[in-house]
Amino acid sequence: MKFIDDLIVTLALRLLRGVMAIGTGLVYVQFFALALVLAMAGTVTLAMMLTAAKSALLGG
Repeated sequence: MKFIDDLIVTLALRLLRGVMAIGTGLVYVQFFALALVLAMAGTVTLAMMLTAAKSALLGG
């Protein structure tokens, strides 16, 4: 009986560790995707600000 109990516990732990590993990987993917989106938004904002400043200084 102890063998079956140990087997069930071992399988449950491996399953739980696998689920946690997949969840951690998805969090990293989400972080990098969000960082990329924020970098793109910042680049567009900076380009718009520079264009507006150029137009204001040169009277375009």
